[in-house]
Amino acid sequence: AEAQRDTSRHLQSIRWLSVAVGRQGRGSEAASLYRELEDRARATGDSLHLGWAWVGLAYDHYLAGRSGPAAETYARAAGVLERHAESAGAMWAWNGRAMALRQSGRYDEARDAFLHVLSLAELRHDAINAATALDNLGRLDLQLGDPGLAEKRFARSAAIHRDHQHQREGLVPCIDLARARHMQGRYESAESLLDSVIVVTKELGLRDLEVLAMGQLSDIQLARGRPGSAAGLTREVMASGEPPSRLADTETRIRLARALAARDSAAAAVEVLERIATPGAVSLELQIAILLGSLLQDLGRTGQAIDRLNPALETARAAGADVEQVAILTELGRARASLGLRSEALDAYLEAVDTWEKVRAHPADPAWRELRGTVAGSLFAQAAALLAVDAGRIEDAWTLVQRYRARTLQERMSRPGAHHLG
Repeated sequence: AEAQRDTSRHLQSIRWLSVAVGRQGRGSEAASLYRELEDRARATGDSLHLGWAWVGLAYDHYLAGRSGPAAETYARAAGVLERHAESAGAMWAWNGRAMALRQSGRYDEARDAFLHVLSLAELRHDAINAATALDNLGRLDLQLGDPGLAEKRFARSAAIHRDHQHQREGLVPCIDLARARHMQGRYESAESLLDSVIVVTKELGLRDLEVLAMGQLSDIQLARGRPGSAAGLTREVMASGEPPSRLADTETRIRLARALAARDSAAAAVEVLERIATPGAVSLELQIAILLGSLLQDLGRTGQAIDRLNPALETARAAGADVEQVAILTELGRARASLGLRSEALDAYLEAVDTWEKVRAHPADPAWRELRGTVAGSLFAQAAALLAVDAGRIEDAWTLVQRYRARTLQERMSRPGAHHLG
């Protein structure tokens, strides 16, 4: 095309070369090609290919954790593609904008945006965008603590891809489906699914999906009490080449830190986490703060833990990240109590309890409610101990424990609510 001065075909070639390179996990090369496409499209006045260049550059922003520029660039691309009657491309861009909103912690806006894309895609019989919206809604469900609903969305997405023979795209909801099963304690089923996915990603040379699947497999190994295997998997990923993106690199390092901590190597885990300069997403930033807050306390560095947890709490509140708030407040309560700040510790625990009850109302999945209830038992116990022993408020402590018992008993007796897949 270049030799024949065929501008249109040249732009088309750069666009699809960018896509092909990006899908092999070669993110920096893809971004460079998208910048070239942007420059050439602008120089020739080709607004259609300018829109496609912006889609690619927006995704590069997203992978680097630049959620603001990502959302803005995706919106510009969607507007251009809509004007060219590229409805599928425009919906792809609107899907991307919603992903950036989720990354920045604007969860309610993200959910509304994904649901809007899903309704449009289904109205226009656009299978690929409907499946993508379902994937993204499922991931949001996982973040907000409802793996049962997420599993249904991922299963629908995987079925759409299977029906349309989308091989690469169909692997993505399978990886997410394994994560949903893991979160419900169904480890063997999740592990088996991931093993099959990893085989296919290696055969097709899909490094970004291979890294994603191996990360999920590492999480399962850790949950099954095998921190050595979990650490080995993360180190294998880190040694196998350049990370597909900053997000992928951050997630791998967080997994390594968790595995090290589980092997009684708290100092090594802290060192790994403190080397992460820019996490790339609000959710990852909060994960790091929670883990550091716990590990620093274990090492006797309680003041440093509080310094990490306080700003993280403000970030979580601003983002409406209730699940993360419970963990942050619990760690803050533990830190304050160890410093003798009993009243302040009790305030943190009671706020965590109130937030837990709000979050507890979200998932309709009984297995997940049961698991979350078990985890929260220690939170209620610590809060009740402070009320009874330090504050001398025996009746209040008894009432608090009854709140926990009544809620979990009620949920065991009730039928799970109906899920709306939207």
